[in-house]
Amino acid sequence: MSRASRRLRKINNKMEYRIDPVDFDTMTDIECYLESTSLTDMQRQEVRRDIIDMLIDGRRRGWTAKDVIGRDYRAFCDDIVSAIAPASFWLRTLGWMNSAFGFVAMMSWLLLIIGVIDGWRSGMLPYVTVRVGVLIAFAIYAVAAVGLVGYISRHSFDMVKAHRKFSSRDAVFLVVYVLALVSGTAMSTFVTVSFRMSAFTLAAIAIAVTALAAFLDYRVE
Repeated sequence: MSRASRRLRKINNKMEYRIDPVDFDTMTDIECYLESTSLTDMQRQEVRRDIIDMLIDGRRRGWTAKDVIGRDYRAFCDDIVSAIAPASFWLRTLGWMNSAFGFVAMMSWLLLIIGVIDGWRSGMLPYVTVRVGVLIAFAIYAVAAVGLVGYISRHSFDMVKAHRKFSSRDAVFLVVYVLALVSGTAMSTFVTVSFRMSAFTLAAIAIAVTALAAFLDYRVE
């Protein structure tokens, strides 16, 4: 997220307290749904600012969110998204790279911490053991987490409906999600292939990837 989008997000966070408290949940659902769209961070914050302005103006008139933007919040958001020019291939690529390097950085630090603890216990330091099964498990867990967030974001409006029934779509997703977690655990347990490397080398990799992820985070709008 670029500095400009960070600044706008802070402004939006402060302005959001000026909308009617009755509409807080609606605004949260809208923000959650926008996360599942193809908009960049900057575009999402700009849309968020416009909607907050509309709700603040509506509060002055004694209107709620349903009076201002209608009852079909998903259609309202879809209309806004369709009217905004899609991000360029370059920006989308930067976004994917930012997410990928962020995951690799997190995984590197976790491996380093686990490796140092195991190495200290076994007396192997300054070398650490990296298990391939754990690497595969981390990747599976990351994909499962992204899928869970995406599913919740895409169906944020459905999940707040009163008396909503557990649909077959929800059941399928739940089964797939549980299978992903089980397969990740199985990989970390039964795949025993490993390799040894210096803790300093792994630390250098973690620092370099973290720096690159931070750089990309400021480059992505």
